[in-house]
Amino acid sequence: MNKKNLKYKKYFTRLNSTLIKINNNFLYYIPSLFKKDLRKDKISIIKIKFSFFKSLFGKSYLCDNIFMVKKAKICFVSHYVGNKINDKNFDFYYGSLFKKLNIKIPFYLLLINHTDEKLEDIQKKFKNSEINRVYVNNSFNALSDVWIICIITFNFVKFKFTNFINYKEYIKANKINHSFNYNFFLSSRFTYKISNRILHILNKSNNLKNVVTTYEGHSYEKIIFNYCKNKKIKSFGYFFSVIREYKNSIYYRFNQKYQPDVVLTSGDIAKQDLKSNSPHTNIQTLGKNKILFKKKYSQSSKNKKKITILVCPEGLFSETIEMLKLINNKLLDNQNITFIFRTHPLIDIKRDFKKIILNKNIFISKESDIKKDFIKSNYILYSGSSVSIYAIMNGLIPINYKNTKNEFSLDPFYKINNLIVKNPLTLLNLLKKINKSKHSTEFRKKLHKTQKYANLYFKKLNTDILIKSID
Repeated sequence: MNKKNLKYKKYFTRLNSTLIKINNNFLYYIPSLFKKDLRKDKISIIKIKFSFFKSLFGKSYLCDNIFMVKKAKICFVSHYVGNKINDKNFDFYYGSLFKKLNIKIPFYLLLINHTDEKLEDIQKKFKNSEINRVYVNNSFNALSDVWIICIITFNFVKFKFTNFINYKEYIKANKINHSFNYNFFLSSRFTYKISNRILHILNKSNNLKNVVTTYEGHSYEKIIFNYCKNKKIKSFGYFFSVIREYKNSIYYRFNQKYQPDVVLTSGDIAKQDLKSNSPHTNIQTLGKNKILFKKKYSQSSKNKKKITILVCPEGLFSETIEMLKLINNKLLDNQNITFIFRTHPLIDIKRDFKKIILNKNIFISKESDIKKDFIKSNYILYSGSSVSIYAIMNGLIPINYKNTKNEFSLDPFYKINNLIVKNPLTLLNLLKKINKSKHSTEFRKKLHKTQKYANLYFKKLNTDILIKSID
Protein backbone atom coordinates (compact mmCIF):
# COMPACT_ATOMS: atom_id res chain seq x y z
CA MET A 1 0.00 0.00 0.00
CA ASN A 2 1.15 3.56 -0.76
CA LYS A 3 2.81 5.06 2.36
CA LYS A 4 0.47 8.03 2.25
CA ASN A 5 -2.60 5.81 2.04
CA LEU A 6 -1.18 3.71 4.87
CA LYS A 7 -1.00 6.90 6.94
CA TYR A 8 -4.73 7.40 6.40
CA LYS A 9 -5.48 3.78 7.24
CA LYS A 10 -3.67 4.10 10.56
CA TYR A 11 -5.49 7.32 11.39
CA PHE A 12 -9.03 6.08 10.64
CA THR A 13 -8.42 2.73 12.34
CA ARG A 14 -7.28 4.56 15.48
CA LEU A 15 -10.17 7.01 15.18
CA ASN A 16 -12.69 4.16 15.06
CA SER A 17 -11.09 2.59 18.14
CA THR A 18 -11.18 5.96 19.94
CA LEU A 19 -14.86 6.52 19.14
CA ILE A 20 -15.81 3.06 20.38
CA LYS A 21 -13.91 3.33 23.66
CA ILE A 22 -14.80 6.95 24.45
CA ASN A 23 -18.43 6.29 23.43
CA ASN A 24 -19.54 9.89 23.00
CA ASN A 25 -22.06 10.36 20.18
CA PHE A 26 -21.46 14.11 19.96
CA LEU A 27 -18.00 13.48 18.48
CA TYR A 28 -19.71 12.42 15.23
CA TYR A 29 -20.66 16.08 14.71
CA ILE A 30 -17.01 17.20 14.51
CA PRO A 31 -16.25 17.44 10.76
CA SER A 32 -12.45 17.37 10.78
CA LEU A 33 -12.39 13.95 12.44
CA PHE A 34 -13.83 12.33 9.31
CA LYS A 35 -12.73 14.58 6.46
CA LYS A 36 -8.97 14.40 6.87
CA ASP A 37 -8.65 14.91 3.13
CA LEU A 38 -10.54 18.19 3.22
CA ARG A 39 -8.22 20.93 2.10
CA LYS A 40 -8.32 24.20 3.98
CA ASP A 41 -9.81 26.96 1.93
CA LYS A 42 -9.55 30.72 1.95
CA ILE A 43 -12.94 32.43 1.99
CA SER A 44 -13.22 36.07 0.98
CA ILE A 45 -14.00 38.59 3.73
CA ILE A 46 -16.82 40.02 1.60
CA LYS A 47 -18.56 36.68 1.58
CA ILE A 48 -18.25 36.28 5.36
CA LYS A 49 -19.72 39.70 6.07
CA PHE A 50 -22.50 39.27 3.57
CA SER A 51 -23.42 35.83 4.87
CA PHE A 52 -23.39 37.06 8.48
CA PHE A 53 -25.99 39.77 8.00
CA LYS A 54 -28.10 37.73 5.62
CA SER A 55 -28.15 34.68 7.89
CA LEU A 56 -29.13 36.87 10.84
CA PHE A 57 -32.54 37.57 9.31
CA GLY A 58 -32.90 34.74 6.81
CA LYS A 59 -35.10 31.68 7.18
CA SER A 60 -33.57 28.37 8.23
CA TYR A 61 -35.68 26.38 5.77
CA LEU A 62 -38.49 26.77 3.27
CA CYS A 63 -40.94 24.19 1.86
CA ASP A 64 -42.68 24.16 -1.51
CA ASN A 65 -45.50 22.01 -0.17
CA ILE A 66 -45.44 20.89 3.45
CA PHE A 67 -48.37 18.50 2.91
CA MET A 68 -46.40 16.62 0.25
CA VAL A 69 -43.45 16.44 2.64
CA LYS A 70 -45.67 14.85 5.29
CA LYS A 71 -46.98 12.26 2.81
CA ALA A 72 -43.59 11.46 1.25
CA LYS A 73 -42.02 8.02 1.54
CA ILE A 74 -38.69 9.02 0.02
CA CYS A 75 -36.42 12.01 0.70
CA PHE A 76 -33.46 12.87 -1.53
CA VAL A 77 -30.79 15.11 0.02
CA SER A 78 -28.86 17.23 -2.47
CA HIS A 79 -27.07 20.59 -2.66
CA TYR A 80 -27.79 23.96 -4.21
CA VAL A 81 -24.66 25.61 -5.66
CA GLY A 82 -26.43 28.00 -8.02
CA ASN A 83 -28.77 27.27 -10.90
CA LYS A 84 -28.17 28.24 -14.52
CA ILE A 85 -29.80 25.20 -16.11
CA ASN A 86 -33.03 25.85 -17.99
CA ASP A 87 -34.48 22.45 -17.09
CA LYS A 88 -35.67 22.98 -13.52
CA ASN A 89 -36.35 19.27 -13.03
CA PHE A 90 -32.62 18.58 -13.47
CA ASP A 91 -30.50 18.32 -10.31
CA PHE A 92 -26.82 19.29 -10.10
CA TYR A 93 -25.90 15.97 -8.44
CA TYR A 94 -28.66 13.49 -9.33
CA GLY A 95 -29.08 14.80 -12.88
CA SER A 96 -32.30 13.64 -14.55
CA LEU A 97 -32.96 10.95 -11.94
CA PHE A 98 -36.24 12.53 -10.83
CA LYS A 99 -37.47 12.88 -14.39
CA LYS A 100 -36.72 9.23 -15.12
CA LEU A 101 -37.80 7.86 -11.73
CA ASN A 102 -41.01 6.17 -12.83
CA ILE A 103 -42.64 5.64 -9.43
CA LYS A 104 -45.93 6.69 -7.90
CA ILE A 105 -44.44 6.83 -4.41
CA PRO A 106 -44.46 10.46 -3.16
CA PHE A 107 -40.99 11.96 -2.66
CA TYR A 108 -39.31 15.33 -2.18
CA LEU A 109 -35.88 16.83 -2.71
CA LEU A 110 -34.10 18.55 0.18
CA LEU A 111 -31.63 21.14 -1.10
CA ILE A 112 -28.82 22.39 1.15
CA ASN A 113 -28.04 25.98 0.18
CA HIS A 114 -24.30 26.64 -0.24
CA THR A 115 -24.71 30.11 -1.74
CA ASP A 116 -25.46 33.61 -0.47
CA GLU A 117 -28.87 33.58 -2.14
CA LYS A 118 -32.03 33.89 -0.08
CA LEU A 119 -34.17 30.78 0.14
CA GLU A 120 -37.11 32.74 -1.28
CA ASP A 121 -35.06 33.66 -4.36
CA ILE A 122 -33.95 30.05 -4.85
CA GLN A 123 -37.54 28.86 -4.57
CA LYS A 124 -38.59 31.31 -7.30
CA LYS A 125 -36.01 29.78 -9.65
CA PHE A 126 -37.76 26.41 -9.35
CA LYS A 127 -41.33 27.70 -9.54
CA ASN A 128 -41.93 25.84 -12.84
CA SER A 129 -40.44 22.58 -11.57
CA GLU A 130 -42.54 19.47 -11.04
CA ILE A 131 -40.38 18.40 -8.09
CA ASN A 132 -41.43 19.21 -4.54
CA ARG A 133 -38.46 20.75 -2.72
CA VAL A 134 -37.37 21.83 0.73
CA TYR A 135 -34.63 24.48 0.88
CA VAL A 136 -32.29 24.50 3.89
CA ASN A 137 -29.70 27.16 4.71
CA ASN A 138 -26.15 26.00 5.39
CA SER A 139 -25.07 29.01 7.45
CA PHE A 140 -24.27 29.84 11.05
CA ASN A 141 -24.77 33.10 12.90
CA ALA A 142 -23.35 33.60 16.38
CA LEU A 143 -26.29 35.84 17.34
CA SER A 144 -29.30 33.96 16.01
CA ASP A 145 -27.74 30.54 16.67
CA VAL A 146 -26.51 31.16 20.20
CA TRP A 147 -28.55 28.12 21.33
CA ILE A 148 -26.19 25.91 19.34
CA ILE A 149 -23.21 27.43 21.14
CA CYS A 150 -24.92 26.55 24.42
CA ILE A 151 -25.50 22.94 23.34
CA ILE A 152 -21.89 22.57 22.17
CA THR A 153 -20.60 24.11 25.41
CA PHE A 154 -22.75 21.75 27.45
CA ASN A 155 -21.44 18.72 25.55
CA PHE A 156 -17.86 19.95 25.87
CA VAL A 157 -18.15 20.39 29.65
CA LYS A 158 -19.86 17.00 29.95
CA PHE A 159 -17.11 15.39 27.86
CA LYS A 160 -14.32 16.94 29.94
CA PHE A 161 -15.99 16.16 33.26
CA THR A 162 -16.63 12.51 32.33
CA ASN A 163 -13.09 11.97 31.13
CA PHE A 164 -11.59 13.83 34.09
CA ILE A 165 -13.21 11.31 36.43
CA ASN A 166 -12.00 8.42 34.26
CA TYR A 167 -8.77 10.05 33.15
CA LYS A 168 -6.64 6.90 32.92
CA GLU A 169 -9.26 5.15 30.76
CA TYR A 170 -9.54 8.25 28.59
CA ILE A 171 -5.77 8.36 27.96
CA LYS A 172 -5.81 4.70 26.91
CA ALA A 173 -8.89 5.22 24.72
CA ASN A 174 -7.58 8.30 22.88
CA LYS A 175 -5.65 6.51 20.13
CA ILE A 176 -5.45 9.63 17.93
CA ASN A 177 -3.84 11.65 20.76
CA HIS A 178 -6.08 14.64 20.21
CA SER A 179 -6.65 17.24 22.94
CA PHE A 180 -10.40 17.62 22.15
CA ASN A 181 -10.34 21.25 23.28
CA TYR A 182 -13.23 23.73 23.14
CA ASN A 183 -12.31 25.11 19.70
CA PHE A 184 -12.37 21.57 18.36
CA PHE A 185 -15.89 21.05 19.72
CA LEU A 186 -16.91 24.49 18.44
CA SER A 187 -16.00 23.46 14.89
CA SER A 188 -19.13 21.26 14.95
CA ARG A 189 -21.46 24.31 14.90
CA PHE A 190 -22.15 24.16 11.14
CA THR A 191 -22.60 20.39 11.15
CA TYR A 192 -24.86 20.55 14.18
CA LYS A 193 -27.09 23.22 12.68
CA ILE A 194 -27.47 21.67 9.23
CA SER A 195 -27.98 18.20 10.72
CA ASN A 196 -30.57 19.56 13.14
CA ARG A 197 -32.41 21.30 10.29
CA ILE A 198 -32.40 18.20 8.08
CA LEU A 199 -33.65 15.94 10.88
CA HIS A 200 -36.33 18.50 11.68
CA ILE A 201 -37.62 18.19 8.10
CA LEU A 202 -37.34 14.39 8.09
CA ASN A 203 -39.40 14.26 11.27
CA LYS A 204 -42.25 15.96 9.42
CA SER A 205 -42.40 13.04 6.96
CA ASN A 206 -44.70 10.68 8.85
CA ASN A 207 -44.51 7.91 6.25
CA LEU A 208 -40.82 8.14 5.41
CA LYS A 209 -39.31 4.78 4.39
CA ASN A 210 -36.19 5.76 2.43
CA VAL A 211 -33.56 8.52 2.54
CA VAL A 212 -31.05 9.01 -0.28
CA THR A 213 -28.20 11.45 0.29
CA THR A 214 -24.99 12.36 -1.49
CA TYR A 215 -22.12 10.50 0.15
CA GLU A 216 -18.67 12.05 0.54
CA GLY A 217 -17.76 11.22 4.14
CA HIS A 218 -19.13 14.36 5.82
CA SER A 219 -20.21 14.34 9.46
CA TYR A 220 -23.78 15.38 8.73
CA GLU A 221 -24.16 12.33 6.46
CA LYS A 222 -23.29 10.07 9.38
CA ILE A 223 -25.84 11.87 11.55
CA ILE A 224 -28.51 11.25 8.88
CA PHE A 225 -27.60 7.55 8.62
CA ASN A 226 -27.78 7.20 12.41
CA TYR A 227 -31.20 8.89 12.42
CA CYS A 228 -32.41 6.45 9.76
CA LYS A 229 -31.19 3.44 11.74
CA ASN A 230 -33.03 4.65 14.86
CA LYS A 231 -36.21 5.30 12.87
CA LYS A 232 -35.93 2.04 10.87
CA ILE A 233 -35.66 4.00 7.62
CA LYS A 234 -33.58 2.55 4.78
CA SER A 235 -30.64 4.80 3.96
CA PHE A 236 -28.72 5.21 0.70
CA GLY A 237 -25.40 6.99 0.22
CA TYR A 238 -24.80 8.17 -3.37
CA PHE A 239 -21.07 8.33 -4.12
CA PHE A 240 -21.29 10.50 -7.24
CA SER A 241 -17.72 11.74 -7.40
CA VAL A 242 -14.38 10.29 -8.46
CA ILE A 243 -11.78 8.09 -6.76
CA ARG A 244 -8.49 9.66 -5.81
CA GLU A 245 -5.16 8.55 -4.46
CA TYR A 246 -6.08 9.63 -0.94
CA LYS A 247 -8.96 8.06 0.95
CA ASN A 248 -11.55 9.49 3.32
CA SER A 249 -13.75 8.01 6.02
CA ILE A 250 -16.12 6.22 3.63
CA TYR A 251 -13.37 3.64 3.05
CA TYR A 252 -13.13 2.65 6.71
CA ARG A 253 -15.18 0.70 9.22
CA PHE A 254 -17.11 2.72 11.80
CA ASN A 255 -20.11 2.13 14.01
CA GLN A 256 -22.66 0.53 11.67
CA LYS A 257 -25.36 2.91 12.92
CA TYR A 258 -23.50 5.75 11.20
CA GLN A 259 -23.14 3.92 7.86
CA PRO A 260 -25.62 3.76 4.94
CA ASP A 261 -27.55 0.55 4.28
CA VAL A 262 -26.82 0.80 0.56
CA VAL A 263 -24.04 2.61 -1.30
CA LEU A 264 -24.91 3.84 -4.80
CA THR A 265 -22.10 4.76 -7.19
CA SER A 266 -21.95 6.73 -10.42
CA GLY A 267 -19.91 4.11 -12.26
CA ASP A 268 -18.08 0.79 -12.17
CA ILE A 269 -14.67 2.26 -11.30
CA ALA A 270 -15.98 3.67 -8.03
CA LYS A 271 -17.95 0.47 -7.33
CA GLN A 272 -14.91 -1.77 -7.74
CA ASP A 273 -12.73 0.63 -5.74
CA LEU A 274 -15.17 0.64 -2.82
CA LYS A 275 -15.62 -3.12 -2.99
CA SER A 276 -11.87 -3.60 -2.75
CA ASN A 277 -11.07 -0.94 -0.16
CA SER A 278 -14.14 -0.31 2.00
CA PRO A 279 -16.25 -2.29 4.51
CA HIS A 280 -19.44 -1.72 2.49
CA THR A 281 -21.02 -4.89 1.15
CA ASN A 282 -24.20 -3.63 -0.53
CA ILE A 283 -22.85 -1.47 -3.38
CA GLN A 284 -24.92 -0.79 -6.49
CA THR A 285 -24.11 1.18 -9.65
CA LEU A 286 -26.87 3.76 -10.09
CA GLY A 287 -25.01 5.63 -12.80
CA LYS A 288 -25.02 9.31 -13.59
CA ASN A 289 -26.01 11.72 -16.32
CA LYS A 290 -22.89 12.01 -18.39
CA ILE A 291 -21.84 14.07 -21.37
CA LEU A 292 -21.00 11.40 -23.94
CA PHE A 293 -17.96 12.28 -26.01
CA LYS A 294 -18.80 13.22 -29.56
CA LYS A 295 -15.29 13.76 -30.82
CA LYS A 296 -12.42 11.34 -30.74
CA TYR A 297 -8.81 12.40 -30.89
CA SER A 298 -8.10 13.18 -34.52
CA GLN A 299 -5.56 14.90 -36.72
CA SER A 300 -7.96 17.63 -37.82
CA SER A 301 -5.96 20.24 -35.92
CA LYS A 302 -2.58 19.11 -37.26
CA ASN A 303 -1.79 22.39 -38.96
CA LYS A 304 -3.28 24.64 -36.32
CA LYS A 305 -0.68 26.46 -34.24
CA LYS A 306 -3.10 28.19 -31.89
CA ILE A 307 -4.35 26.13 -28.96
CA THR A 308 -7.15 26.72 -26.49
CA ILE A 309 -6.93 25.43 -22.91
CA LEU A 310 -10.01 25.06 -20.72
CA VAL A 311 -8.99 25.65 -17.09
CA CYS A 312 -11.31 24.09 -14.48
CA PRO A 313 -10.48 24.39 -10.76
CA GLU A 314 -12.65 22.78 -8.10
CA GLY A 315 -15.09 24.74 -5.92
CA LEU A 316 -12.39 26.05 -3.61
CA PHE A 317 -11.44 29.70 -3.50
CA SER A 318 -7.80 28.83 -2.77
CA GLU A 319 -7.49 26.44 -5.72
CA THR A 320 -9.32 28.85 -8.03
CA ILE A 321 -6.98 31.73 -7.26
CA GLU A 322 -3.95 29.43 -7.45
CA MET A 323 -4.81 28.14 -10.92
CA LEU A 324 -5.62 31.64 -12.09
CA LYS A 325 -2.17 32.78 -10.96
CA LEU A 326 -0.66 29.80 -12.77
CA ILE A 327 -1.95 30.88 -16.18
CA ASN A 328 -1.80 34.64 -15.51
CA ASN A 329 1.96 34.66 -15.99
CA LYS A 330 4.14 36.53 -18.49
CA LEU A 331 5.57 33.25 -19.77
CA LEU A 332 2.09 32.18 -20.86
CA ASP A 333 1.02 35.55 -22.26
CA ASN A 334 1.28 34.08 -25.73
CA GLN A 335 -0.81 34.92 -28.76
CA ASN A 336 -0.86 31.24 -29.74
CA ILE A 337 -2.37 30.17 -26.41
CA THR A 338 -5.90 31.02 -25.29
CA PHE A 339 -7.18 30.17 -21.81
CA ILE A 340 -10.86 29.72 -21.02
CA PHE A 341 -11.17 29.95 -17.24
CA ARG A 342 -14.31 28.21 -15.97
CA THR A 343 -15.05 28.38 -12.25
CA HIS A 344 -17.22 26.18 -10.05
CA PRO A 345 -20.77 27.55 -9.49
CA LEU A 346 -19.84 28.31 -5.87
CA ILE A 347 -17.22 30.86 -6.93
CA ASP A 348 -18.36 34.38 -7.72
CA ILE A 349 -16.14 35.89 -10.41
CA LYS A 350 -17.32 39.48 -9.97
CA ARG A 351 -16.86 39.35 -6.21
CA ASP A 352 -13.63 37.40 -5.87
CA PHE A 353 -11.54 38.43 -8.88
CA LYS A 354 -12.58 41.97 -9.73
CA LYS A 355 -9.18 43.42 -8.67
CA ILE A 356 -7.06 40.98 -10.65
CA ILE A 357 -5.66 42.22 -13.97
CA LEU A 358 -5.65 39.32 -16.41
CA ASN A 359 -3.50 38.65 -19.45
CA LYS A 360 -5.24 39.40 -22.73
CA ASN A 361 -5.33 35.71 -23.64
CA ILE A 362 -7.39 34.73 -20.56
CA PHE A 363 -11.18 34.71 -20.92
CA ILE A 364 -13.67 33.96 -18.16
CA SER A 365 -16.25 31.48 -19.40
CA LYS A 366 -19.80 32.82 -19.62
CA GLU A 367 -21.27 29.62 -21.04
CA SER A 368 -23.99 27.97 -18.96
CA ASP A 369 -23.51 24.79 -21.00
CA ILE A 370 -20.00 23.40 -20.49
CA LYS A 371 -20.23 21.45 -23.76
CA LYS A 372 -19.79 24.76 -25.61
CA ASP A 373 -16.47 25.28 -23.81
CA PHE A 374 -15.43 21.73 -24.75
CA ILE A 375 -16.07 22.46 -28.42
CA LYS A 376 -13.83 25.55 -28.28
CA SER A 377 -10.95 23.82 -26.48
CA ASN A 378 -8.07 21.43 -27.24
CA TYR A 379 -6.86 20.85 -23.66
CA ILE A 380 -8.28 20.61 -20.15
CA LEU A 381 -6.09 21.94 -17.32
CA TYR A 382 -7.35 20.70 -13.96
CA SER A 383 -6.29 19.70 -10.46
CA GLY A 384 -8.92 17.35 -9.08
CA SER A 385 -12.16 18.42 -10.72
CA SER A 386 -14.45 15.69 -12.08
CA VAL A 387 -15.01 18.01 -15.07
CA SER A 388 -11.78 16.47 -16.39
CA ILE A 389 -13.67 13.22 -16.99
CA TYR A 390 -16.31 14.92 -19.15
CA ALA A 391 -13.61 16.88 -20.97
CA ILE A 392 -11.61 13.77 -21.84
CA MET A 393 -14.77 12.05 -23.02
CA ASN A 394 -15.28 15.03 -25.32
CA GLY A 395 -11.81 14.70 -26.84
CA LEU A 396 -9.72 17.19 -24.82
CA ILE A 397 -6.11 16.38 -23.91
CA PRO A 398 -5.78 16.25 -20.07
CA ILE A 399 -3.08 18.20 -18.21
CA ASN A 400 -3.04 17.86 -14.44
CA TYR A 401 -1.85 20.73 -12.24
CA LYS A 402 -0.20 19.45 -9.08
CA ASN A 403 1.53 21.97 -6.88
CA THR A 404 4.25 20.97 -4.42
CA LYS A 405 1.96 21.63 -1.45
CA ASN A 406 -0.38 18.76 -2.33
CA GLU A 407 0.62 15.85 -0.13
CA PHE A 408 -1.80 13.56 -1.94
CA SER A 409 -2.76 13.35 -5.57
CA LEU A 410 -6.17 14.84 -6.34
CA ASP A 411 -6.17 13.69 -9.96
CA PRO A 412 -9.06 11.31 -10.83
CA PHE A 413 -6.66 9.90 -13.46
CA TYR A 414 -3.65 9.55 -11.15
CA LYS A 415 -3.30 5.88 -12.17
CA ILE A 416 -2.79 6.56 -15.87
CA ASN A 417 -2.11 10.26 -16.54
CA ASN A 418 1.50 11.50 -16.45
CA LEU A 419 0.85 14.84 -18.17
CA ILE A 420 1.56 16.87 -15.02
CA VAL A 421 2.63 20.48 -14.50
CA LYS A 422 3.70 22.34 -11.37
CA ASN A 423 4.32 25.90 -12.57
CA PRO A 424 4.05 28.13 -15.69
CA LEU A 425 7.42 26.99 -17.07
CA THR A 426 6.60 23.27 -16.86
CA LEU A 427 3.22 23.99 -18.48
CA LEU A 428 4.85 25.83 -21.37
CA ASN A 429 7.43 23.06 -21.86
CA LEU A 430 4.78 20.34 -21.72
CA LEU A 431 2.68 22.10 -24.37
CA LYS A 432 5.73 22.23 -26.66
CA LYS A 433 6.42 18.55 -26.02
CA ILE A 434 2.81 17.54 -26.70
CA ASN A 435 2.73 19.62 -29.88
CA LYS A 436 5.68 17.63 -31.25
CA SER A 437 4.34 14.20 -30.34
CA LYS A 438 0.52 14.52 -30.34
CA HIS A 439 0.18 12.97 -33.80
CA SER A 440 2.46 10.04 -33.06
CA THR A 441 0.94 6.57 -32.79
CA GLU A 442 2.23 6.12 -29.24
CA PHE A 443 0.74 9.38 -27.96
CA ARG A 444 -2.60 8.78 -29.65
CA LYS A 445 -2.81 5.30 -28.12
CA LYS A 446 -2.24 6.84 -24.72
CA LEU A 447 -5.03 9.37 -25.25
CA HIS A 448 -7.48 6.70 -26.41
CA LYS A 449 -6.61 4.61 -23.34
CA THR A 450 -7.33 7.62 -21.13
CA GLN A 451 -10.62 8.23 -22.92
CA LYS A 452 -11.63 4.60 -22.51
CA TYR A 453 -10.84 4.85 -18.78
CA ALA A 454 -12.90 8.04 -18.51
CA ASN A 455 -15.85 6.36 -20.16
CA LEU A 456 -15.97 3.82 -17.31
CA TYR A 457 -16.25 6.49 -14.63
CA PHE A 458 -19.93 7.31 -15.20
CA LYS A 459 -22.35 4.66 -16.39
CA LYS A 460 -25.70 5.52 -17.90
CA LEU A 461 -28.30 6.30 -15.25
CA ASN A 462 -30.24 3.16 -14.33
CA THR A 463 -33.25 4.07 -12.19
CA ASP A 464 -34.24 0.39 -11.87
CA ILE A 465 -31.34 -0.08 -9.45
CA LEU A 466 -32.94 2.39 -7.04
CA ILE A 467 -36.55 1.31 -7.68
CA LYS A 468 -35.70 -2.31 -6.81
CA SER A 469 -33.89 -1.28 -3.62
CA ILE A 470 -36.37 1.16 -2.07
CA ASP A 471 -38.86 -0.07 0.52
